[in-house]
Amino acid sequence: NNELALRNTQLLKAYSQIDERVRLIAYVVKTWSKRRRINEPSDGTLSSYAYLLLLLSRLQSVGMLPYLQSLPEDWNGQEGFGGHSGKGSRVKSPSGQEWDTYFYNPSANGLARALAKGCKISIGQILVEFFWHYAFERSYRREVVSVRIKGGSISKDAKVDEYGWKRNARLSIEDPFEHAYDVAHVIRDDTLKRIKGEFARAWWILATGGGLQSLLEEVEASDDEDDAIGGV
Repeated sequence: NNELALRNTQLLKAYSQIDERVRLIAYVVKTWSKRRRINEPSDGTLSSYAYLLLLLSRLQSVGMLPYLQSLPEDWNGQEGFGGHSGKGSRVKSPSGQEWDTYFYNPSANGLARALAKGCKISIGQILVEFFWHYAFERSYRREVVSVRIKGGSISKDAKVDEYGWKRNARLSIEDPFEHAYDVAHVIRDDTLKRIKGEFARAWWILATGGGLQSLLEEVEASDDEDDAIGGV
């Protein structure tokens, strides 16, 4: 009965329908994260939902996807960001707080698809850029990843001041609707090191001509992981 979670699912679906490359790249990223064993929140790594938000942010940055939450209902396909909310867009979270869940509906016309078609970057290029950015370029100490606003990031200091987030150098991801919630809050220093290492490994494989087979090679569980899940 979590209507907020339903709206999150609808938002992800809306983005996935804009361009077929979105679904293909998302499948690769999700498969990669699972096979490299960095897709388990209970172990201090990220959920599939978190990886999708990271990916959407990069697809927005390269011009493939618009910022659906910042487009008015009457968007004409040109650049223009107003965050105009539609009727009935406010939804309560399980805690009882209301959040604005408006986003532009890309299926209403072909404007968003036309925008995506104008982005000629290949799937391979996107993957290389995605892994490079989160391995080496993104400032985890200063920035919070966001798919909600143009630019793709929010100052971490702003989250500290407004919602009491902790000051740290770990990856933070803003929930698209519940802005007080850090989707990456489960990360620890040691697991962030693992995740960044996997981002770097993935970038190196693709940047040096490696293929999907090498990228998606399954990593063996460590002895510590085996113990944690009852292995021998």
